[in-house]
Amino acid sequence: MNTKISTPTLNESDKPSTGLCYQGLPDDGILNLGREFRSHWRTATDDSELSLFCFRRFRTGHLLNLRFLENEITRVDHEIYQAGLQIEIDPGSKDKVGLRNATRDANVLPIEEIITRTRLQELRALLKEYDDTIISFNKIMNLQTIALSDSNWLSSLRTDINNQETFKTRLLRVDLPPSTQRDPVRYFLHRWLRKLWFQSRVKTPNPEATTPNFQGYRNSIRIADILARFIFALLAGAFLIVPLVVLSYQLSLQSHLVTVSICILAFSILLSLVSQASNQETVMAVAAYAAVLVVFVASTPTNTPSQ
Repeated sequence: MNTKISTPTLNESDKPSTGLCYQGLPDDGILNLGREFRSHWRTATDDSELSLFCFRRFRTGHLLNLRFLENEITRVDHEIYQAGLQIEIDPGSKDKVGLRNATRDANVLPIEEIITRTRLQELRALLKEYDDTIISFNKIMNLQTIALSDSNWLSSLRTDINNQETFKTRLLRVDLPPSTQRDPVRYFLHRWLRKLWFQSRVKTPNPEATTPNFQGYRNSIRIADILARFIFALLAGAFLIVPLVVLSYQLSLQSHLVTVSICILAFSILLSLVSQASNQETVMAVAAYAAVLVVFVASTPTNTPSQ
């Protein structure tokens, strides 16, 4: 006797899920996610540091968000300030806050209607968001940046902007430490390299059109660091070699003093222009350089006038 085993039918709710990322998404959304994943997977597994660790900065969006937050806090702060002006108190002789000359609104609500629990909670939430956003934006702006045009692969993903906009767009290097002290020499070299490579790219045909797998990268930060260290090494050597050569040809003590004074003055001016050192560090560097020149003077023979 054969028994027929009936197989239960699955309802729509009993069917296996196709994945969390597909639930509730239309077909177009699924296709867009697939395209984005293919692009993101390529940038997340690329060998170049510019593809791996460069992200958009959204500086204008951050600034707009800060301005909107500032306006909201200004509105609440003005209402609280007007409530405080209703309390007639002596501002004092110094009047640091400026209460004596403060502008009073014509129609002001009573203090009990302005200072409410809801208003205080709104002020605290706005201030916390504003302070956190300010600190975060400051950290973001201290991160080192490159131009979007430095990476041919990343710039090819942006079809909504032209070549000039790719040169102006900055990407954050999240793998590098923040540059809390901007070196003018490195900053100038970095800008010069970006501009040089962008001009050469504009003059040449687009290589991505003929070579699909072409990827060009220009690590301007690393090259600028190497050039800056080389320039500083040359300057340091020049400030030591030139006085030594000049002093070796001078025989009078007065000439030695003039040469040493000019070198120390030139070193101080150059150090203050190209370095972000503190006042104490600058004084220590100048004093060390002066001590080296004094050793040169002491070891150089001079013609002293006879008695």
